[in-house]
Amino acid sequence: MQRLLESLAYWIHTQGSTGDKEGGTLIDRNELIEQLSGNIKKLKQIERYQAKEEAIRFVDFIRDRTGLLNEQGQDCYAFVHKTFQEYLCAQEIIYQRENDDDFGIVLNHIKKHLHDQHWREVLLLLIAQQKPKQAAKVIRAILDQKSLRSCTFNINAGYAYKEF
Repeated sequence: MQRLLESLAYWIHTQGSTGDKEGGTLIDRNELIEQLSGNIKKLKQIERYQAKEEAIRFVDFIRDRTGLLNEQGQDCYAFVHKTFQEYLCAQEIIYQRENDDDFGIVLNHIKKHLHDQHWREVLLLLIAQQKPKQAAKVIRAILDQKSLRSCTFNINAGYAYKEF
């Protein structure tokens, strides 16, 4: 279940922001089911129709039993709080890095999203969970961007790493 939530949060986060700083990204139920079906099919190596049935049960379970996903209006879903989406998204990036044994995945996400406010908390969570040598590489990569925003982000990243 955790792997599905992480990959789902990452996918949802890549869909963009609602413009509401506190709210997460809203996703249409059909898109949500479609995305989950693909993940479940790949994970369990089952037929598409079986994966879709499981995806529907999964969404209902997560909505009704855990409360992590809320229905927001008719057939639109979002994480109950953006923090859950951001944390799980960061966990997915860490999983990708570990699965591929490639720290470049972390660096690429940071370089790509450094100036995107929607990704700020995800990146801070990501940096805070790195080992000291890797955190130093991340901070160097941020400083290499040579902009005031990256320097400000770097200070926040250092603080996040220290606190974590």
